[in-house]
Amino acid sequence: DGFTGSNCDVAQSAAFLGTYNVEEECQGDPFVEYNYVMTFKSSSQGADHFEIENIFNFQTKGVTIEETKVTATITSDTTFDLEEQFLTGNASNFRIRGDGSIEGNVVNMIYSIRDITFPAGSQSYEDECETKLTRQ
Repeated sequence: DGFTGSNCDVAQSAAFLGTYNVEEECQGDPFVEYNYVMTFKSSSQGADHFEIENIFNFQTKGVTIEETKVTATITSDTTFDLEEQFLTGNASNFRIRGDGSIEGNVVNMIYSIRDITFPAGSQSYEDECETKLTRQ
């Protein structure tokens, strides 16, 4: 599991790994567009997973890179899921979930990020983000 290729010797995650320039549009007050960098790295969870660093550009909000990591589960050669998970440390009140796909050097990802410290329906409760990532 988690490997592909004619000899089953290429990790599925290899197709996704790299540093990406991010163009992101999130619901907010009103829509806000962001440009920053995300990195996809190997995961200790296996060849069918990878870690995403700096999701939602948290690094510019005083959160360490370690606290900005989420784990993606590869669902096919070109798609992945962000199963519901929480960030850690100073960002542990944020829940992330979503999915994405890759075509060539471009990843398209849609995810929601929810701050669980705010009541449902408040302005800061949840953002939906559409993200285009282009490999550097």
